[in-house]
Amino acid sequence: MKNDVIFINGRFLDHSITGVQCYSRELLNALDDLLANNAINPEKKRIHCLTPQKTLVNPGWNYIQVEKKGRFSGNLWEQIDLLFSSQTGLLFSPANSGPYFSKKQIVTIHDASIFSVRFAYSLPFQLKYRTMLNRLGRTSLKIITVSEFSRRELHHWCGIPDEKIEVIYEGKEHILRQPADETVFSRFGIGERPFFLAVGSNSLRKNFSAAKRAFENAKFDNVDFVITGGSFPTIFKSSKEILPSSIRRTGYISYGELRALYNRAIGLVYLSLYEGFGLPPLEAMACGCPVICSNAASLPEVCGDAAIYCFPNDIQEITRQMKHLVSEPSLRTKMQVKGLIQASKFTWRNAAEKTWKVIEKAQG
Repeated sequence: MKNDVIFINGRFLDHSITGVQCYSRELLNALDDLLANNAINPEKKRIHCLTPQKTLVNPGWNYIQVEKKGRFSGNLWEQIDLLFSSQTGLLFSPANSGPYFSKKQIVTIHDASIFSVRFAYSLPFQLKYRTMLNRLGRTSLKIITVSEFSRRELHHWCGIPDEKIEVIYEGKEHILRQPADETVFSRFGIGERPFFLAVGSNSLRKNFSAAKRAFENAKFDNVDFVITGGSFPTIFKSSKEILPSSIRRTGYISYGELRALYNRAIGLVYLSLYEGFGLPPLEAMACGCPVICSNAASLPEVCGDAAIYCFPNDIQEITRQMKHLVSEPSLRTKMQVKGLIQASKFTWRNAAEKTWKVIEKAQG
């Protein structure tokens, strides 16, 4: 199967940037840097990112070539146009999906949440992705995932052999490259009062309701709570709880705006019930923002000893820890130092180097 051409499934370039899309873009940015620095020989290895014809995003890579192929879009493009356009090389699909019938494919599957927390997803999305992940798990040459937790989950739910799954952690430099956009404060009426921050899509598995209840239970006199992230009703079953005035929901924001929030927040409250990796806690730690997070799924694996852990629905304990962060500046300082040390262990360059080794080995 020796071939010097690697094709990338670039359908993710058409999507809004959430965790999976951030992973895909940052991993390819790092691969492009490896080519630029001759860590990968650009004369011997050609990387082509294939996209639908209507893709407007220009990622600005110097060595990875973006090529528009086919006549379809969406699922049809991935299953038909991409399949036939990638026949002469190895295909790498970094965003949880790929052609069902490709025999020369590596896929990154980020988690098995579609099986474990199916209540958080719409029925059509469940049916599509449960079928797809089972199929890709059987037919792909190799599966990459982003934590040991996800490796165990994929083995359990999809029967993928352990030896077929490669664990490669994500990075955090994307948040540090962005200048803090402090217009976010005036845009959403966030004043000078201190605030806690929650980040994520409006999915039930993100467990924002527990964060809201703990915040209200604390009865802070001069502390607000900011919740940021997009809403995807065709994918997620969203919570429709009405928020009080002390809790601000911004919706989808830029990474520059998010960095400004991390920089000023008392702490990130991240009580997710299920995560394959969990980028927001890593981003927060990289920005010096203390983290209170769930002790579930992959989060202890990613955050190490640099977070304050709680059972995700233990409202009394979450409240107690939020009060500690507000009242004890020395605790905040201690968590900031630990967070910076922990975040330094995760880089996109390291992720790209390890991914490249998987690709090279699969090429033979």
